[in-house]
Amino acid sequence: MYYVDRMTSGIFISHDHFLRSQGADASVERLIEISDEEHERIADGFRKGCSLLIEGNAVTTVAPPEMTADEKRERVIRIVDVVADEARARDQSVGQLLDIEYQQVIEAHGRWYADGYDEAKCPEEIKAWADAEGVTPLQAAQEIAEAAAHREEVIRQIRSIRLAGKAAVRAAADDADFTEIAEPFIDQLNQVG
Repeated sequence: MYYVDRMTSGIFISHDHFLRSQGADASVERLIEISDEEHERIADGFRKGCSLLIEGNAVTTVAPPEMTADEKRERVIRIVDVVADEARARDQSVGQLLDIEYQQVIEAHGRWYADGYDEAKCPEEIKAWADAEGVTPLQAAQEIAEAAAHREEVIRQIRSIRLAGKAAVRAAADDADFTEIAEPFIDQLNQVG
């Protein structure tokens, strides 16, 4: 069973899910109960670009106005970019400031490497990691270098797949199924990380 919010058209798996999302002062009276089959029909409509139409307790999907080939192509290209963003996010930290901190650690490692891993010049960022992990500064530096190499490889893969997917969609004939063309690239992006 699922629930559709009359106000936002949001779909929820339970009353608790709705209240956690909308706030304790939200009224469950706003919800329309739908079956698993109705949910699947709605989800299929969303995948096709449909929107929800709520009339009373009836929930239906409405097809979008016919788009030109260029509009369809750009819509699918945006989807490829969004999936690439999601793939990058899976391999990144949860916040921009944490990403900046991580970049500082990588830069500190690079400077220390250039100094020949001189223990007397070990940067605080490396010492902090070593202390937190209970390893030597050299072991910490190795772990940081491995993590940085992995991160760079993941970003390289995502970029290559994203650009190839967008190029394939752009090169397709106007009557092509752009979603079908992008699907293998989207599947690859969902596997990266």
